[in-house]
Amino acid sequence: MKFSSVAFFVFCNLLIIMAATLTGAEDEKSAMCYFLHWEGPCPEENCENDCIRVGYSDGICRSHMLRQQSGDPDACYCIGPCQN
Repeated sequence: MKFSSVAFFVFCNLLIIMAATLTGAEDEKSAMCYFLHWEGPCPEENCENDCIRVGYSDGICRSHMLRQQSGDPDACYCIGPCQN
């Protein structure tokens, strides 16, 4: 009886580890990245709508990441799944 309890405990732990591993792999696949869409004045609503229109999940106005951070956003970045 004691052996079957230990075997069941080990089996359950292996299932938990496998589930955690698969979940971690799915998280990597669904990671989101920023893609430069345009540079220049960036009304937030225009950026968001334009990015969604071309297939991304969202858009955000930010200072261009390749320049030093200034106070005003000067680029539209689309947000979508990272590409390998």
